[in-house]
Amino acid sequence: MWLTLRQRRTYFKTEFPAHVEATVGKIDSQRSKEEKKGDEADEAKLAKPPEDADKKDKVDPDAPLLPQLKAKFLSSQSYGLDKINFGIFSDCWGLAHSLCWMLIGAFPYMWDLSCKWGSKLGWTEEEDEIKISLIFLLLEVLSGTLISLPFEVYSTFGIEKKHGFNKTTPSLFVTDKIKEFGVTAAIGGPAAAAVLKLIRWGGDR
Repeated sequence: MWLTLRQRRTYFKTEFPAHVEATVGKIDSQRSKEEKKGDEADEAKLAKPPEDADKKDKVDPDAPLLPQLKAKFLSSQSYGLDKINFGIFSDCWGLAHSLCWMLIGAFPYMWDLSCKWGSKLGWTEEEDEIKISLIFLLLEVLSGTLISLPFEVYSTFGIEKKHGFNKTTPSLFVTDKIKEFGVTAAIGGPAAAAVLKLIRWGGDR
């Protein structure tokens, strides 16, 4: 958090770095001297199609670089400040949630619930520890996803949209979350089962 707060202070700077300004200014000056001005160049510039929305944030190689970089510097400072403020809030919330989760006994409760659900399938805690552990991990992933979902939604459709970086639709967002959950289950489930089996094998010895 201390490092984050130190980084946060840099986003309040609105003055463009002097050394960068001097370097880019020299580049612009050199380019202007070497640039050939003529009817053909003017016609080519006039014939250039307008930039679309996807290219609005790209640097125009035909225009002076310094004004473009100064404009992007201010926008990037604003974006960075919003991101880091949101990150600080998310970290504080995550810490508070983790402490409350342990103090109220959420993990033992989820384990008991996993044993209860496993018993309906004929599993016991002693003989089918790995299967019940997978149910426990599933409950933990589901609860974590539901708790973090509002933060992800705000980050994607709030901050990213505010600064023009969001290209995700709500339907695509939901689809991606389903795919993410499916990949986690397909890869994480067998991997967790293998680790638990290895731990039990080592424990028996």
